[in-house]
Amino acid sequence: MATTPFTTWTELLGHLLEQYRNHSFVRSEASVGGDIIKWNSAKDLREAIDHARVMASMETGSAHGRTYAQNGGRG
Repeated sequence: MATTPFTTWTELLGHLLEQYRNHSFVRSEASVGGDIIKWNSAKDLREAIDHARVMASMETGSAHGRTYAQNGGRG
């Protein structure tokens, strides 16, 4: 199986969403940088999409950190 290379997570996310829209859940893999994403089923592809979405948001700067209340929210 050949690995499809991508240059950005955003580009990979677009590809994965297209695969999902076309119901293309066959065994496949893609890479961004040194990371390889593999999927064998619709469930695996959904997990790959979720991961690529997080990585793409960090890549574009749209990811936001979490804010926690000090002292468990009691002050």
